Amino acid sequence: MGQYDRKNYILKVGIRECCTDQRYIDFMTEKDFNYTIEEVSDFIKSTIPQHNPLAERIVRYFIDYKGGELVPDKFDRSEPMKISFEINNITEPVAILSFAGGQLYISKKRCYSAVIENESYNFVWEDKKSFKPNRPLPEYMVNIKIFFSKQRKPKMEFMQQLADDMAEYFDTDYAKIIDQEIASEMPPLYEKDPRAVIYDAVAE
Repeated sequence: MGQYDRKNYILKVGIRECCTDQRYIDFMTEKDFNYTIEEVSDFIKSTIPQHNPLAERIVRYFIDYKGGELVPDKFDRSEPMKISFEINNITEPVAILSFAGGQLYISKKRCYSAVIENESYNFVWEDKKSFKPNRPLPEYMVNIKIFFSKQRKPKMEFMQQLADDMAEYFDTDYAKIIDQEIASEMPPLYEKDPRAVIYDAVAE
């Protein structure tokens, strides 16, 4: 199970609100994206742990949903996930997601794997000179992708209910279930193709 074998259902949720620690946004904008590697290193050390209320809400959602059905076993900044998830100490996973451009990977054995992507600007350098990223910020500043392996025969009713619940909880109009196996035969932006979307939480 995971995003690489492509035989998965993907529950994808987009959130417009940013989950970056506000101190990072202020640091970048106040310096107009002009800073040295040393300045950024010192700044990061002075702001540990990073925190944003939305990042914490997202992590806690996986803990609290339906009495703990989605509580992760592992988490990390990338795959493979090696850090044990502890529901009484979520400082580190929240910090990972709150970091500028951070990505939080979580998983629950024999249930799902997920990646939560913070789409805000990160620190970028070229030849040791910083600059503002060229890409425009997206409409949805947080992307949640939950992978359910088809081999484990997840219940469609459960995934649909989860999509509906997440759309309502995060007040978003983007919550879809995508058949990744169908999507593998399509262009990279497969989630925009209606043939790959098998459920839309906001569709009438």
